[in-house]
Amino acid sequence: MPKPEVTPGRQEQESVLRCPKRRFSQTACPPWDPGPSPPMSPKRPRTTTYTPVSPTDSIQGEQSMSSQGDPVPPAPAHGEQSVPSQDDRVAPDPARQPTKQGRFHTDIYLLILDEVIAGKQRDGSQSEWKETLMSLACTSRLLQGIVEDRIYRYPSLLHWNPTMSGNSLDDVVNKFFLAIWAKPYRRSFVRGLELAYLGTCSNIQQLIDTVQLCPNLTHLTLEWAPHTLPTTLAEQTRGVARLLNSCSKVHHFTFIKYDQERPGQVNEVNRGCSEFYERLTSFTASATVSDLMATLSNHHLPDLKYFHWEPPLMRELYCLSNNKLLLEASKTCPALWALDWGITLINLPTLLEACKVWGPTLRSLKVYISDPVPNHISQILPELPHLEGLSVRTRHQITQSDIQAIVHYARSTPLRLQNISLTSEADPRNYPTPSRIDDDLANLIDAVHPTLESLHLEYDRPVRAEFIKHLAKAKRLHHFYVEIEGRPNDRHLQLISRECPRLKGIYFPSLSSARSFVPFRP
Repeated sequence: MPKPEVTPGRQEQESVLRCPKRRFSQTACPPWDPGPSPPMSPKRPRTTTYTPVSPTDSIQGEQSMSSQGDPVPPAPAHGEQSVPSQDDRVAPDPARQPTKQGRFHTDIYLLILDEVIAGKQRDGSQSEWKETLMSLACTSRLLQGIVEDRIYRYPSLLHWNPTMSGNSLDDVVNKFFLAIWAKPYRRSFVRGLELAYLGTCSNIQQLIDTVQLCPNLTHLTLEWAPHTLPTTLAEQTRGVARLLNSCSKVHHFTFIKYDQERPGQVNEVNRGCSEFYERLTSFTASATVSDLMATLSNHHLPDLKYFHWEPPLMRELYCLSNNKLLLEASKTCPALWALDWGITLINLPTLLEACKVWGPTLRSLKVYISDPVPNHISQILPELPHLEGLSVRTRHQITQSDIQAIVHYARSTPLRLQNISLTSEADPRNYPTPSRIDDDLANLIDAVHPTLESLHLEYDRPVRAEFIKHLAKAKRLHHFYVEIEGRPNDRHLQLISRECPRLKGIYFPSLSSARSFVPFRP
């Protein structure tokens, strides 16, 4: 941790008594382990902690109790004056007098901890403040409980960096294992784990032992790089299968695998993991088509609600097998609530066939349609009567009929639409100037304003500035992006700022960059 800066001109800095340096064992405290309290000075009595009456009582410090080896000097008798020592004769510096400690609500400390734990260095490594915060936690029972709850809740053991102790991820996992093994109450804090099975973390048994110590583990992320491991393929697949089967309460699974040299690996793992996949309610995969197809074709996921896929290889964005994968997903996951197909291209007929299966349950759809034909929206919406979120990217220009289709959908079905996003990668120079949609967009706001939270529309013709006043109806709106012609008058902007408290500002791409964003509140 960098040394604190010394402010010049403060002479009291030099008069501070400095204790001799003490050595601490580096192996006793893992990087996420607050560890034991620092050893007390031999000239001071030992202190013992007490159970605070309220959460804020422990912030005031630990209560000190005298030990038998260090008796407390007796107080002077009545009428007897004590002789002041040399230290007592020195006039106290008012600047160094202890101030009254404030009693803050626990939520304030939680906000501070969230900021510190989520902090990152410029190189992407974990902030060094984290270790300082954990050392500070040793002095306060309340802080220690809050810190441990936050740090052990979702630890990430995916990537080793120089700020971590140890020479590899195996050492880091070992220290984490020892931390929760030494203090069993920490095990209940762990809700999610991000693990790696690769060259720097090749001890699969250690990973298995770690997840078995976490009784409340519900979220698991596994990154597997088979070509970096020294073991054979058969050993790896057996180890991964044992790891997944050890997670009896995991319902949210993220699988990352970039290797396509051995497409049969995942198929071999899946043979003994049926119970693991059947329990899943959320599945995020960054794997090749062949690996994901092996998973979906070997299992039935009746309770899966959220499915997100991002292919790790750019060449797979345009594979025809992506359409087969989507159809396989509709068969394997019949009760899906949310589908996020990322930036992978799929054709419209395949999407419509899958939507017929998911129609009774699907609430959120995010897809990238490859067909360069118009009017996608009018064909998709009738198949999904319970939609709350719609995000469609297309290679064709967004048309007026797309907006009208959403208006008709909102008026003909129970109102649920919250998030609407229509984006296009079409070159506007290849299309005629589209029709104005001012009235259609106003009708859209009128139809969905009770539930609308986000509206993002990339239309190739801006709407007039007067349209802004219609947004005042959408009280829950927090994101709005539509190209607007010119700048609305201040009266309309003040109206939006007052009526839409969650909206932070509006972009005006047609204006200069200095005036393109109008903030509503800090």
